[in-house]
Amino acid sequence: MKVAKKSPKKLPTRKASGRATLTLPAATYQAIDELREDVSRSKFVEELIAREKRRRDREAFVALVNSQCTESYRLETLKLMAETPSHGKR
Repeated sequence: MKVAKKSPKKLPTRKASGRATLTLPAATYQAIDELREDVSRSKFVEELIAREKRRRDREAFVALVNSQCTESYRLETLKLMAETPSHGKR
């Protein structure tokens, strides 16, 4: 019996064509169809990705700000807010 050997050549890498397919379970397609309303599936998925990117950017910003906010700064802010009667009221 003869065993086939793998070719030592590397397969050429594929360049992104700008268009590709996405394989998803039927339940996921059903959920997309229920949520997307009049928007195409592709546009809906693009919007989901953009929304997730914004959420992650916001979380990274909040983490950065929180890491720079010291306890003394927090206490001073709370004190100033308590002294300002119009804070939060319009």
